[in-house]
Amino acid sequence: MKIIKVIIFIGIALSLQSQEKFSGSINGNVKDRLTKQPLPFVNILIRDTKLGASSDEAGKFNIQFVPTGNHTLIISLVGYKQIVKTDIVVTTGNSAILSLEMDEDILQGSEVIVSGSLFEKRSEDVSSMHTLAPEEIRRAAGGAEDVARVIQSLPGISYGLDLQNDLIVRGGSPTENLTTIDNYEIQNINHFGVFGSTGGGIGMVDVHYIDDVTMSTGGFTSKYGDKLSSVMNIRLRDGNKDNYQGQVTIGNAGAGLALEGPGVFGNDSWIFSYRKSFLNLIYKAVRLSVIPVYSDILFKYDLPLSDKNKLSLIGIGGHDSVYFSSKEDESGFYGYRLDSKKYILGTSLTTLIGNDGYTVLSFSKNQNIHDQDRILDTIKTYDNIFRNFTTETEYVIRFDFVYKISSSTNLMSGVLSRNTNYDFWGYSKSVSPFYSYRDYDTTSTILNAKKYGAYLQLTEQLTPVISTTIGIRGDYFSEQNKKETISPRASISYKLDDFSTLSLSVGKYYQWLSLTWLSTIELNKTLKPLEADHFILGYEKLLAEDTRLMIELFGKFYRNYSVSESLKTYIMVDAGAGYDINIAGPLMDGGKGSATGVDIFLQKKYKNGIYGLISYSFNKSLYKAIEGDFRPGAWDSRHSLTISGGFTYDDQTDFSLKYRYSSGRPFTPFDEQKSKLNHFGIPQLDKINQGRYPDYHRIDIRYDKKYYFEGLTIITFLEIENILDRDNIFQYRWDEKKNEKAILYQMAMLPAGGVRIEF
Repeated sequence: MKIIKVIIFIGIALSLQSQEKFSGSINGNVKDRLTKQPLPFVNILIRDTKLGASSDEAGKFNIQFVPTGNHTLIISLVGYKQIVKTDIVVTTGNSAILSLEMDEDILQGSEVIVSGSLFEKRSEDVSSMHTLAPEEIRRAAGGAEDVARVIQSLPGISYGLDLQNDLIVRGGSPTENLTTIDNYEIQNINHFGVFGSTGGGIGMVDVHYIDDVTMSTGGFTSKYGDKLSSVMNIRLRDGNKDNYQGQVTIGNAGAGLALEGPGVFGNDSWIFSYRKSFLNLIYKAVRLSVIPVYSDILFKYDLPLSDKNKLSLIGIGGHDSVYFSSKEDESGFYGYRLDSKKYILGTSLTTLIGNDGYTVLSFSKNQNIHDQDRILDTIKTYDNIFRNFTTETEYVIRFDFVYKISSSTNLMSGVLSRNTNYDFWGYSKSVSPFYSYRDYDTTSTILNAKKYGAYLQLTEQLTPVISTTIGIRGDYFSEQNKKETISPRASISYKLDDFSTLSLSVGKYYQWLSLTWLSTIELNKTLKPLEADHFILGYEKLLAEDTRLMIELFGKFYRNYSVSESLKTYIMVDAGAGYDINIAGPLMDGGKGSATGVDIFLQKKYKNGIYGLISYSFNKSLYKAIEGDFRPGAWDSRHSLTISGGFTYDDQTDFSLKYRYSSGRPFTPFDEQKSKLNHFGIPQLDKINQGRYPDYHRIDIRYDKKYYFEGLTIITFLEIENILDRDNIFQYRWDEKKNEKAILYQMAMLPAGGVRIEF
């Protein structure tokens, strides 16, 4: 491909440049993690150098003349737990901007500095919590610098499909996951997501402006509601308050521009990012008949109004369109067209309360516009079977309160109000008498749905080795007959020694039905909310400063999962990301299930140029509809294994590799005799999810090379996904022309590369 040749040429040309040593800078601020108070006189040292700084009265610091490369910081303050923060990349083009938070050490005297590790963890997050730095996301092989795709390597998360970044968390549906950005709940941060889903094809958030990402795969606190399986929190960093800087990225996947700098008031800052894809130029190279196009924009503005008040504005938006149709030899395959626009605009006011707490008042507008249709290419005709135009607009007001009652007791509480206007227009037509499709003529529905939520949570350090978090959450939803839910949750951790911890988390979780299901069928409003109970027993051991072992036994038990009324063996957890109303029709309560298993995670953080992880999960998810026995769920990949890692050398070169294995996904086999007689694929509805696809294997590699100049850094990168070009199966379909079962494959080997210029 031409872009790959260009990258190689640029790399050779730049390698002939001077190998002169260059330097950059590290800027940032330090706060108390709980109270958000700025911390003065914090010592920030760069390991293996004599460089460092001390934070000023506002918690700010600046370190100049830092050699280029990947560094580790040691952050210490008397009375606080020491932080050891790795993966701080310094270049000549951009300053490294950090937002550091420290935890008070309530167990030690005021003259003691407690040594730290490379793994950060908040006191209220006991189980199933992982944190990723932006550099870990950027350099991950096969991740395409997409948050969700990198998250898929963590334990408890099964791999879905090559073209989707859906998170399959401990056997649950992709619709059971919550995403927040800077405390704003966002339905979907991805391009090419099915309406109502949480995943998609590629992420909308530029990793360059991410401060960190935390992922909870179970047992999350009472702050979060209306989801059954997981919470992913993305925290954006502030812009550079001292200088303007930016970067331009050009590759075969697209182009992007990122800018940031100080505002007009001297203490304010902003960030801005715009990206546009070139995927429509390379789709034929990866064995696909898909033509995807997308663009996205991100901005954030931070303005301190005083020493105690800070105003923030945020905006994230995306536009994506895709079209594909069957080829001449693929009759019976569905054509598909999608045009989608989504955005969120938000503003928040953070107010410090004395020296012991803070409040956050936020308001946001979130809108999704979704236009799609499906066309069935049969032997005789092209038939439009589904049309959907939906606009969903949310207005959210949220208030959170955090207060340190004493040195060992913390209180968190909050309330939320969400008003959603949902406008649905659609058309659906049955394609076969052997499927339970629901016919309906042109339908128009407008809903005005209201959701309210409140939570209260207390974290207590009971003894030097025992800490607990207890919480309760209440939610209200106007569109279902059971309008109120109460969710108690609790966790406890016990330190076996300075390096080992046992933990236990339990809790009840509810999720309201999607407005997609409620808007078209009035009867569905009589359903109960989906319900799940979490039980997690964990063991964690710090093997070294940079190496940690985590083992967790988990159980997730579902009740009141919706079941198709016309097909009582079909439970809607199998609908997955689609919320497929034209298949399900009217729903009824009564579905139940369980997901049980074990996660094992061994991770080595970046140190001495080497990093890596081994993640293994065994998960058994079984579901039972109204009729039939317990059977595997659609996402029941029993075994998942990820081995990834990499190394850096000469402060300019990075190489990473990832191997991914997943045991075969379930599928429903065709009734081949009936299918041949009718020239149409007819599933054996008495054998739902009884078949298994072959096991999935994939290897990805990534190579990055940096070239430094005065005030400028040029980075070339090359990533090859599925480097062995393995034929992993996407699904079986019925070829009506040949009147036989055919195979659709997942992504072929895909090289992707580009050039990034920092200035």
